Amino acid sequence: MSLRTTLLLIVIGVAVGVVVWVNPFKNEEKTEGKAPWFYQVTEDDIQVIAVKHRDQQVKFVRDAEGYWQFENLPGVSPTHRRWGGMVLMLTGPRTRRLLQDEIKTPAQYGLDDPETVVKVVLKDTREIDVMLGNKTTDGEHHYGQIEGFDELFLITSGWGNVLTKMATEPPLPEWFIGRNSADIAELSIIRSTHHGGNDSWLQFKIRDGEWKMQRFSLDTKSVKVDLDRWTAEGVPLLTGPKSQTVFKSHVKDFSPYGIFEKSSGIHMRWEGISQRGTKYDEGIVYRIGAKTEDGKGYYARTEEGEIDQPVLLLDAEWVDAVFSLDMDPPYGEAPTRYTPTPATSTDSGL
Repeated sequence: MSLRTTLLLIVIGVAVGVVVWVNPFKNEEKTEGKAPWFYQVTEDDIQVIAVKHRDQQVKFVRDAEGYWQFENLPGVSPTHRRWGGMVLMLTGPRTRRLLQDEIKTPAQYGLDDPETVVKVVLKDTREIDVMLGNKTTDGEHHYGQIEGFDELFLITSGWGNVLTKMATEPPLPEWFIGRNSADIAELSIIRSTHHGGNDSWLQFKIRDGEWKMQRFSLDTKSVKVDLDRWTAEGVPLLTGPKSQTVFKSHVKDFSPYGIFEKSSGIHMRWEGISQRGTKYDEGIVYRIGAKTEDGKGYYARTEEGEIDQPVLLLDAEWVDAVFSLDMDPPYGEAPTRYTPTPATSTDSGL
């Protein structure tokens, strides 16, 4: 092979290698920049959260110990079931994208008179007012704007829906919400030795469309209630305590108030409906403690799964009336009892 041919082959080989390495024919990958932040703050900076949706509004503030509570309900904290993660969510949503650097026609996006406004107040008294306008045609996003700034953003509708629900359905604890007696389907009473009982469990429950009762571990089955007595003595109690107030917030040791793990319990149940329309049992358990010195109330706590429960004051009239049902049950028919098991001798003769 001639020198000229050898040099030509070397040049061709180098050219092929460059083409393979550079590959000018491949399609360039389209890269999208990260979605911009609407705003960014830290959880510790946030001191006040207010949500207004149309004519409904709610406001949450941190107390002196750093716990969140309703502004107009001192000592009443939002239920953790719905409040958990809320403050983190408000440290700043990541938007889908920045639509415009300047909004020229706010009415086009529902931002001239936004239905939902979220106010976040920080430690240094700075305020961030988030305005949520109309939803996009696919319902996946809100048009959003921060008051005082011209930019128009797309905010995920899930973020807006959760915040809107704060105003339309405030996350009140179960004990605070008043109940209609017609909605209650069960009342159970467990009276411990602290209140003259022996940890027995007496249950009143709607079965097959009528109220029945059973003392578990003693009655073999449920029987009908005395309807006249139940209507007069039991039904009025199903609305819950006539008064209940927060005596002390965020308590971890309840023993000074006579409340222990196996304290007397009053359990009320009703039917709940999820956002998807699914029915489920919902309820509240009061653990009853000592009576107040003036005899007008009982210390109590609930079992709602909160990290730090408040000590409540329940009116003594309601608690005593519930306990009286246990002491003098309104049986409508004679219950059948379990036959006691005879004691067996273990005497070995030694």
